[in-house]
Amino acid sequence: MNRIKMIGLAGLILVLAGCTETGTVYVTGPDIEAPAAPRGVTSTTGNGQVWVDWLANGESDLAGYKVWRASEANGIAGGPYTHIATVGPSVTTYTDLNMANGTTYFYAVSAYDDNGNESALSPEDVYDTPRPEGSSLVQDFNLHPSTAGFAFTNSAPYGSVVAWNSVSADIYMEYSSADAAWFINATTVNTDLQDMGYTDGFDDVSYSPISGWSSVGWVEAIVGHTYIIWTSDDHYAKIRITAIGSPSTSGVSFDWGYQLDTDGRGHLELKPAVRPQHDPATYLRRTIAR
Repeated sequence: MNRIKMIGLAGLILVLAGCTETGTVYVTGPDIEAPAAPRGVTSTTGNGQVWVDWLANGESDLAGYKVWRASEANGIAGGPYTHIATVGPSVTTYTDLNMANGTTYFYAVSAYDDNGNESALSPEDVYDTPRPEGSSLVQDFNLHPSTAGFAFTNSAPYGSVVAWNSVSADIYMEYSSADAAWFINATTVNTDLQDMGYTDGFDDVSYSPISGWSSVGWVEAIVGHTYIIWTSDDHYAKIRITAIGSPSTSGVSFDWGYQLDTDGRGHLELKPAVRPQHDPATYLRRTIAR
């Protein structure tokens, strides 16, 4: 039996030797190589929701992504994370719905391939705090004093049109016929304003500035501009002017968002260490008796 095997092997060698083409035969084992961890993970704040986005992986055998979340109650970013969603290989966004406004959530993304190999979690420190938002119209305080103020307020309902001199008002609108322009005015010396310039959309500004706050307590209201308001009770808010109408029959329309947390970890997150100090005699356009 051994002799027959040896003869067969010798014959095989002779046959192979007579071939005119040669090639390399590769022997592969099981695929145990995981995809790279997803990169470029970012979040966008919404009202009771958070949008999570990331850059696409490039592996040919990529099967999809898993989205992970840790809540503020778990302590810090880094876990423990809970798997909340799985999406296909062509999807690079996920909307986390029905979240609690004012609670901070941490996010990470992993990738997995056709053989079940899964990457480590994405390395970015990504967190977000959903907050209430809405749309409003506020009028000129000279002609419509009872509907010229806006209060973000730190308890529901959020975002209310109030009298310009209401104790709850954070800002009020004013039309100046001399300047042919509208202005956003702070109501107290401890309310700070900043014009962030033109933005394509409401979500283009997702941070609060370190410096550059108004030194006079008012800024011109311009369609398409986004403004940050640092309220006197240490919350951040933003508005984006969407339309400006006649001071006699209409007013200033804007989208607004109000961050409930005050620890600097909300999406308006770069919190200055010290609030700017202003001279009450020169900061406000007028002193409000309320």
